Amino acid sequence: MNSKSKEKERITKKFWSKNLRLIAFSMIIWFASSYGIVILLGDVLSGVKFLGCTLPFWFGQQGSIMVFFLLVLNYAVRMDILTKSLKMEYEGNNVVNIKEKGA
Repeated sequence: MNSKSKEKERITKKFWSKNLRLIAFSMIIWFASSYGIVILLGDVLSGVKFLGCTLPFWFGQQGSIMVFFLLVLNYAVRMDILTKSLKMEYEGNNVVNIKEKGA
């Protein structure tokens, strides 16, 4: 393997490692907000009032959608930051710095 393909492989591994960590974090938050509050802790939290309803009911109706939207927004922003922080793009077998390319 030449140095460019090693560099490309290193960047690819770093990208996917961070991407999978972000996905795992998002899935844990989604599970905790959707299933945790609504189903698993529904009986325990049924006495907690939030905006005029019980907390599990509110999360089942509104909160889960808001959490999902925030997770998607968080993923998009963080992936944009990750892509910019690597400052690399692939062109065939060549790894070219975006600044050199004029992008």
